[in-house]
Amino acid sequence: MDFILNIAKYIIPVEVKSGAATKSKSLAVYKDKYNPEIRVRISELNLKHTGDVLNIPLFYTDHTKDLIEKGLKMG
Repeated sequence: MDFILNIAKYIIPVEVKSGAATKSKSLAVYKDKYNPEIRVRISELNLKHTGDVLNIPLFYTDHTKDLIEKGLKMG
């Protein structure tokens, strides 16, 4: 895990992956321990919200806060 964000009343774990491999052991461990509403992975993959994981493409990181807020409303 690389960052923790505090948005509204939520504590959100963020992991940044520079390559296409996106296995996120630290995000899985964090989920097991704290069960966050949403987890964020920033990587080369496309924008995707699956379950409680929001993948944000590297080139779209300047929209992270807005995307998380939308993801929280959807989840």
